[in-house]
Amino acid sequence: MDGPRALVQAMLGYLAPGGVLVVDGARRPMSAFDRHIGASQHFTRASIAALLAAAGCAVDRIYSGRFPFFNLYRLTVIARGRKLVTDGQARAGRWAARWRDSRRRFYRGLFRFNLLDSPLGWQVVAVARKRA
Repeated sequence: MDGPRALVQAMLGYLAPGGVLVVDGARRPMSAFDRHIGASQHFTRASIAALLAAAGCAVDRIYSGRFPFFNLYRLTVIARGRKLVTDGQARAGRWAARWRDSRRRFYRGLFRFNLLDSPLGWQVVAVARKRA
């Protein structure tokens, strides 16, 4: 399987006609970590709508959300750059693991207050249905 369209078409194979597909993609600046995990592109509202339509979906709604706290989290990821990749590969000590877990809890708490739909959001979420 190669590319986002092939991935969406593969996922549609598991849905009945009219089944709902929710796609969560990035529309933020690309980071070193994104490239490390194999991200090849980020999306806009228009490009994710075109991708889903080309794969055979009827798009119900597209959100550009998770603002402002997801953006804040992503800025920390971007600021860490390649260091984030090496941190993830290194064996973390007990203190480092507790620090990492406390950051996760901190952001998870803040994420509850994100706006669902904002033109400033760095995440794009599309809700679509498989055509009959």
